[in-house]
Amino acid sequence: MPSTSPHEESIRWTDTGSATTTAEPGARSVRRLDGTSTSTQSGDTITVTEEPVLIEYG
Repeated sequence: MPSTSPHEESIRWTDTGSATTTAEPGARSVRRLDGTSTSTQSGDTITVTEEPVLIEYG
């Protein structure tokens, strides 16, 4: 049976170039437009570029 609990997400990107940010508490994965994903946890460094990434929490 599908989960009915709320699912929080955040989409991040830069205007130009790249930047790094720290994964916030509850972060669990980073998904990219090319279909790849990376597991992450609070405190990990996430590189953000002009291509949006989806950060999932939960």
